[in-house]
Amino acid sequence: MFADNIDALRSIVLNRKRVLHQKQLDSRQWNVRRSVMRDVKDTFLPALESAIAKSHSDYGYSVVLRTYSNAEWEETDADYIKIAEVFSKTDVLKRVANCLAPGFFKCRVQPRAVSGRPAVHHLVRVYDIVARFYPDGIEPDKIPCTCVCSHLTNGFCGVCGGHNVKEDS
Repeated sequence: MFADNIDALRSIVLNRKRVLHQKQLDSRQWNVRRSVMRDVKDTFLPALESAIAKSHSDYGYSVVLRTYSNAEWEETDADYIKIAEVFSKTDVLKRVANCLAPGFFKCRVQPRAVSGRPAVHHLVRVYDIVARFYPDGIEPDKIPCTCVCSHLTNGFCGVCGGHNVKEDS
């Protein structure tokens, strides 16, 4: 009697699992964004000024915001979510770029091989979160604001990196 509907029920369960997993990823992106932005206030502007001064082209203005080791990248939390998943399946990089300055930065993950100690012959992989500066500006990503008080935000939110248009009542 119910055997005909088992495939339909299984697909509903799988879809629900995907939705819940995406919600967990979205909730984790707050911590990841905060981790990337942690040292930005002290080091970002001097590093960007140095990158501009050393650049030999009009497009090489890039600064490393944060570096993750392979262990940090692959480590899972209590919900079995890796930082790598958060970066690949959420819009956290767009939010970081908007927190820096909407319309002037784009962020990306750049894997890099680093040689280990002199006695070690293998390479250790690290992951750099790189922000590229566009002096002429670009079209900013207008992802929705996810703050609790998003109804008060008009334009870009400096907290979550989202965007909201306050409706006049």
